Amino acid sequence: TVRSEFTSWFVSIAIAKGHDNIGFDLLNSNCKINNKTSVHEPIVEAIKRGTSKWVEALICHGANALNEKVGVASRYQIQFF
Repeated sequence: TVRSEFTSWFVSIAIAKGHDNIGFDLLNSNCKINNKTSVHEPIVEAIKRGTSKWVEALICHGANALNEKVGVASRYQIQFF
C-alpha cells in the first residue's frame, strides 16, 4: 500500500499529467489531498491545469485551498467555470 503522507503527491502528478482515471481512483480511495506547505498540492495543480472537473471533485472531497506557499484564491478565475 501507499503511505498516506505521499498520496497527495501522487494525486498531484496524476492531475498535472492528465492521468485522470488514476487520479480519481486515488481520490476515491480517501487519499490525502490537503498539503498546505506543498507548491504541488492537488487543488493547486487542478487550477494550474484549468480543469473544473478536478477542482469541483477536490472540493467535494474536502480540499481546503489553505496553501501557505501558493495563493490558491489568486489563481482562481471566475471564467474558469
